[in-house]
Amino acid sequence: MSHFLRPSERYTPSESSDTESNSEGPQPIPSLSYTLPPLSIKGTAKEKAEIRHRKAQRKRSETLAIRRAQKEADEKAQHLARIEKAFQAITDCGVTFGDLSDFIFNPDNKQNARRAAQTLGCPEARDEVQQRAIDYACQQVHSEARSITRQRLLQKITIDSNAVSQFDLRDITSQLSTSSAVMIRLLTAFSSSSKHYRGEMSEARKEKKLTIVVASMLQCLGEHSHANNDFKRMLGLYFYAVGTGRQPFTILNHLGITESYSNLTAKGVPSMKSATSSPTLLVGIGTLHKLSATARDEAREVAQTGLYVTVYDNINFMSHTPEQIIGRSDTQQNGTCTTIWPLHDANNDDMALSKFHESFLTARGLNIFDILHTTEEAARFREFLIFDIIRIIVRFGGESFRRFEKDLKKHQPVSASKIDVHQTKVYPLPSFNINESTINGNAEVNTAIIQELQLEESPHWRKTVRIIAGDQLSVARMRSVRFIRAGKEGGAASLDDIVFIPGLFHVKIADMHGMFTIHWGKANTGTRNPGCLAFHNTVLYRQPITPTSLPPFRTCRDLIFVSLYARILHCLLLVSRTTSLEDYITTFTSWESLYAHAALIYDQYANTATVQELRWKRQQQQSMSTIVSDPSEATCTEGDMVYENGILFLRDALLSREFTDAIKAGDMDRVVLVLKVWALSFRGNGRTKYAYEMLHLIHNLTVVWPKGLRNIILKNCLVNTTGKEDGFSEADLLQEHGIGWIKGAYQARGSNGSWSWLEMISPCIQTLRQLVNVMKLALGTDNGSKHAPPDLSKDIKALMSSLDEHRVYRLQKGRILGSDGGPAPDAVTYGLQQLTDTNHNPLDDYNSAFKRLQARHAMVPVVGGDKTSQGDAPATGVSDGVGVGANTSSPLRVSTGPITGSFDEEGQDSEGEESEEEGQNELLEVLGEDSEGTLKLLSMEDVALDMDVVEVIGDDFDDVDSDNDEDESEVV
Repeated sequence: MSHFLRPSERYTPSESSDTESNSEGPQPIPSLSYTLPPLSIKGTAKEKAEIRHRKAQRKRSETLAIRRAQKEADEKAQHLARIEKAFQAITDCGVTFGDLSDFIFNPDNKQNARRAAQTLGCPEARDEVQQRAIDYACQQVHSEARSITRQRLLQKITIDSNAVSQFDLRDITSQLSTSSAVMIRLLTAFSSSSKHYRGEMSEARKEKKLTIVVASMLQCLGEHSHANNDFKRMLGLYFYAVGTGRQPFTILNHLGITESYSNLTAKGVPSMKSATSSPTLLVGIGTLHKLSATARDEAREVAQTGLYVTVYDNINFMSHTPEQIIGRSDTQQNGTCTTIWPLHDANNDDMALSKFHESFLTARGLNIFDILHTTEEAARFREFLIFDIIRIIVRFGGESFRRFEKDLKKHQPVSASKIDVHQTKVYPLPSFNINESTINGNAEVNTAIIQELQLEESPHWRKTVRIIAGDQLSVARMRSVRFIRAGKEGGAASLDDIVFIPGLFHVKIADMHGMFTIHWGKANTGTRNPGCLAFHNTVLYRQPITPTSLPPFRTCRDLIFVSLYARILHCLLLVSRTTSLEDYITTFTSWESLYAHAALIYDQYANTATVQELRWKRQQQQSMSTIVSDPSEATCTEGDMVYENGILFLRDALLSREFTDAIKAGDMDRVVLVLKVWALSFRGNGRTKYAYEMLHLIHNLTVVWPKGLRNIILKNCLVNTTGKEDGFSEADLLQEHGIGWIKGAYQARGSNGSWSWLEMISPCIQTLRQLVNVMKLALGTDNGSKHAPPDLSKDIKALMSSLDEHRVYRLQKGRILGSDGGPAPDAVTYGLQQLTDTNHNPLDDYNSAFKRLQARHAMVPVVGGDKTSQGDAPATGVSDGVGVGANTSSPLRVSTGPITGSFDEEGQDSEGEESEEEGQNELLEVLGEDSEGTLKLLSMEDVALDMDVVEVIGDDFDDVDSDNDEDESEVV
């Protein structure tokens, strides 16, 4: 019947139903609004009773909940009233809430018990406080992350050399310490133990901990926003630079440390943004490709000024094939690497092409007095060599001699040609797939450089001189291209705007090769020739050396120099009449004494006049001796071949050491003085190609180049990538060093092993190397190694003992070598004789070739000349074919075809020119394709920028403090 009742008339348990069981007596009949339960309930009587009981219980629970809520509200109101009353009482007493809080929570007030009982005694209250604190901290660090992202502290739009050079983890640490102080405190606490809080941590360990904390933050910020990838990209470049493989990259990327390898090396895809988009516009370019593109743009900007130097050299490597089948085998790839750098202290006026042409066409020939030292130069050169001896004594004599370092630096003579200390910024160009080992190849390299640098767009194109450096073969081949085209082709194709300078590092290699040729001796002579390099190599227990297959350059250099050091120190004991270096430093304590003894060493034991006198006396005696079976051994009582060879070695090795020190100091006057001597000695030790190259260089420095251009070249034929006082090095050594990095650390494998990859990675080399140094500086480590002078004390001591035992530098008349090596030739004297031969000499050959080149440059070119500019040509008849008054708006005229001219025996072009017999053999030898043997460059040690230091294992820089903290309780 319940469905016939109105809703208001349905049964609803009363609020006092929970007291029905306690009520007594009959109850009044309810009103119509409290009717009986609906009769629609189905089931048995027991089931109906249970249903009614459950409904009653539910109603009772609701009623109790309402009553509890009401009670809690009443209690809260009463509690708030009491708090209000208490606050009023506190206020009436003149006490603030802050004062009360400070009293309770300040440990100095010793309210620990009251604080624990009245504030944190309740677990619920403690949990709530902790949760609110955690929520607040999370809110703060999230706000800091958003602020850093908005400020773009870790976001760089352009990746270039400036971005890499300016990257500094210490700057990032400083910025994050200010903008995310909360996160740093949290991570610092998370990474600190009780030992650290007690102050048992060194300053170095604190810095290391801060670095770890910041690195963790950078990983998290990279996850907060993928745009915060500056640190990840730099680390990716660093790991690539040190040769990390792809698999470690993947692991590091998954840990959030670096960007992915694919993102690092992505080539990009053409943009499809619009139909009018350029088809060459790429999107998704990887970091390396971006870095390469920006590096090439920077190089072009430098080239547009017209004030730069170019150096190039060949690069070769093996392209390996996994499976050797017909048509697929290992091949040697040959290409060319190029680098440019801006000129230091130069201007376009001194580099004017018109001035160079005028000076070239009016220059006289080279004479012997341009090569020989003047009286003033000889005096300066003697002083330089004496200071070389002092440097060797101070550096290798032991710690006791270090007292003279200040005096040595104070009195070191310096010439006016010393280059100002500055830092050279170099710009490698893409590697060219051009074999420059031929004349045609060098012409193609020149064209490729012009196109890569976009030189025809420069306002200084064909108005300023281009300076190109390289090894002897590269320079000779490029010069031969110029000679062939002179008078035939004008404009850029004639190469008449190029000034060639030889690579001084390869000159140094030629000197070391010549030293071995003369002073090696015979390996099986033993003590019969105790002054030769072969015997010294045996004394030092070094690997055997075969004269027909010499070891790499660094091995030869080190052997020659350690022998020189031992000889200098041994001669120091001889001139001072002391028994040991300790005895010397005790007996002689003044700088004046050291200088006087060094001068005696040079005058007595590096004086070739003594050698000439001894040999002349021996020859005189032999010529007057009666005829016997072996007169050289039976009657000779004059001369001393061992002593003579020792003097010549000391002279030649001192020249090599002086050249090395002059290069490092950037003193070009000292360098030129050595080169003048080598122009003679190279002929005596078989380096005729480099001897001819020295004639070119000396002639250009003395006569051909205008004074302004000469000074610019002297200031810029060396580079200083460190900016340090003794940080200068040869330009071609810098190029060889870069090639070494390409072939070693940056050599691509697999599908990336291609010329396109090499072209991309080459411009990045200098930047990647710079990044490696930046990371080492930022992290305070150098991979467990450091640079230091090599410890040669044991080697020097062994050689000094051998020299003293065999009396190498004590004259013993009648000592001869005979078949055990004989007297070493005086290369300088022999070279001087060759150049001053009255009948026919190489100097005449050189001047003949130079005059013919002048005449051909004065001719109007067959093609490529600009008639409109001939009015600007000098009176000598030079037209635009040699670049004077060239029309810079005309298109670039560069021959790309093969060189069609052929050389006659004089090295001239056989087409259209009469052949002259003088000089034919000399120029044929110099311009021929067969190169002289040279020392090999097999490792990075052979092309180290500073070979006077080596990498030695040092202390573990990571262990700045103990990492094995004992297990301790939680930090309190």
